[in-house]
Amino acid sequence: MKYSIGDKVVHPFHGAGIITSIEEKECLGEKKMYYMLTLAHSKLELSIPVDSADSIGLRPVMSPEKAEEVFERFQKPCKASTLNWNKKHRENLDKLRTGDILEAVDVYKYLRLREQKRSLSTGEKKLLTNSRNAIFSEIMLSTSVSEEELNNKVDAIFESFDPTETALQK
Repeated sequence: MKYSIGDKVVHPFHGAGIITSIEEKECLGEKKMYYMLTLAHSKLELSIPVDSADSIGLRPVMSPEKAEEVFERFQKPCKASTLNWNKKHRENLDKLRTGDILEAVDVYKYLRLREQKRSLSTGEKKLLTNSRNAIFSEIMLSTSVSEEELNNKVDAIFESFDPTETALQK
């Protein structure tokens, strides 16, 4: 799919942003066109080769209607994992790499609920942050809701869970 300057797109692992320019750059003696993507949650700018954007998983930002589906997913209980920490970490990382916002919600929700029971490892904290950035940046770009409003809405969902079971089902 071809994108234009100003298009709102999602990078599978880094989250949503806006294409600020399309530039020709030389890399290893070869000239290629690159999308310059400025991420919504930070001022990080990514250079994404135009000819491999699809294989990387670059996609348009979801519709505002899909955001409601995301909030419904937040409210559903998630399953407690029986995998050891290493396999669960890899599984969560793979879910984030898909670029599917619903998979990112599952990762965020699982880690945030786990955090209520015990402290997270450094790797888990990083995944929690990455999943939050991916979710929040895409919702903010698709619905024009502020980060503060979004944070309040998500916090309210988590406050509604029973703290004794923390919505982790076996």
